[in-house]
Amino acid sequence: MRKWVLILIPSAIIVFTSSMYKQTGIAGRTGSPGESTCQSCHSDFALNSGPGTISISNFGMNNWKYVPGQTYPITVTVSQLGAPKFGFGLECLTSANQNAGSLTIVDPTATKLLGKIVGGVNRINATHVLNGTYSLDSRSFVVNWTAPPAGTGTVKFYFAGNATNDDISTSGDYIYNASQQVTELLCQPPGAVQPIQGPTSACTGIQVNYSIPPVANATSYLWTLPSGWTGSSTSTSILATSNGSSGTIQVSAINACSTSSGSLNVSSASAAPAIPGNITGSANNNCGISTKTYSVAPVSGEKSQDHNLLRDS
Repeated sequence: MRKWVLILIPSAIIVFTSSMYKQTGIAGRTGSPGESTCQSCHSDFALNSGPGTISISNFGMNNWKYVPGQTYPITVTVSQLGAPKFGFGLECLTSANQNAGSLTIVDPTATKLLGKIVGGVNRINATHVLNGTYSLDSRSFVVNWTAPPAGTGTVKFYFAGNATNDDISTSGDYIYNASQQVTELLCQPPGAVQPIQGPTSACTGIQVNYSIPPVANATSYLWTLPSGWTGSSTSTSILATSNGSSGTIQVSAINACSTSSGSLNVSSASAAPAIPGNITGSANNNCGISTKTYSVAPVSGEKSQDHNLLRDS
């Protein structure tokens, strides 16, 4: 049923129908296949003929390549100098014009989700609400997009914007429309991280090297040290300095798809071992004797001993 609203103004009577003007967004106006744009109502000017612009941006995608299942903030910005109010519509479709991934609302005071049946598919659109449209010269609308499953392939964002003059009618407004293709990032997860090489006990204040062999498919590495230890690296090795605490050294091999990690439990020695005492044993010529015993007293702080024999030629 069509509703009628009667507005009385001195010396004039203006009648609007509810179908003549909507201050909140409606679905099916993104300009995607089978859909129109906001110009179907705001038709004074040709599409994209105004002095303004519409653009789309993302956070987390490199070169508009998505990792299946990952969530990205998507921002649509409509700009036009002097315009006091803006609207938008956004959807993402597969090559078969099905919903690609899912949209979720970040700020319900500015945006909402609506559905519209197009070609037998309930296409989900993000669009504006009334209170979220006022902003002089430009307005950005942010929603979250969760990428579709692996194997979906290339998808496309379709989006349209309305730069209005806020005269409570569909007259005098400029409509902008564009699209953005997004390709699926095909990659293999990093291989297994081999055991970390390096001492399990490090002297306080002494720099020690820890390393792993290169990991297949990894593009970078992230090292995590015990609390208080210092050192940083994005490669397969790190120079770490203990502060006296014990804990775990961890390294993660990273690429755009996932991570693979390995770890090593370490402890700290508070100080270097004491200087060994005198060696006890015969200093006489030992010719003809196959075995001779020499020894030193236990050394404070030692973990092991290394013995070397020097032969006089």
